[in-house]
Amino acid sequence: MIHSRFLVLFTAFIALSLLLPAVPVGASTPKTAAFHSKEFGFSIKYPVSWIVLPQDDGVLLVIQSPDEKSAISVGASFAEGPVDISKITNQFIEEQNSALKVLKTRSKKIKGMSAKEFLTTQVSDGETLKGKQVWIANGKAIYILAYASSKNTYAKALRVFDSFVRSFTVKKKGK
Repeated sequence: MIHSRFLVLFTAFIALSLLLPAVPVGASTPKTAAFHSKEFGFSIKYPVSWIVLPQDDGVLLVIQSPDEKSAISVGASFAEGPVDISKITNQFIEEQNSALKVLKTRSKKIKGMSAKEFLTTQVSDGETLKGKQVWIANGKAIYILAYASSKNTYAKALRVFDSFVRSFTVKKKGK
């Protein structure tokens, strides 16, 4: 049951990323603002020029570039007990269809929390998109940070996504 919720969240993130292709990032470091979710106990920093969009079902946060061509989303799913990130992410990989290919996964720690990083590729409307997701386990919760863009803009916009991931903090354990 929990892995199907992740699949739905992931599909929503990819759909949003497909609608909002990446924008190149300038050389200067932008001023940042912080988004805090008291309900879900996390915070994340983003450039002040970016826009926080209204949340949708299962998506906790979407941050969009000013020109509406790039977006990063944060979602979460909550279980009744502690989550096993390796088990859940392995199920996710097994359930993927041919439209989305998981190229590489790796385990890592983000501020002491277990995490899995996925590099993906998929074809949408004839365009090949590269993506990156980071799934972070925290008690009964898994937070999913997702990003995708065309091959041409992926590397530059990826730096913005990586800064979002580095700024992600959780105030409380799970939900």
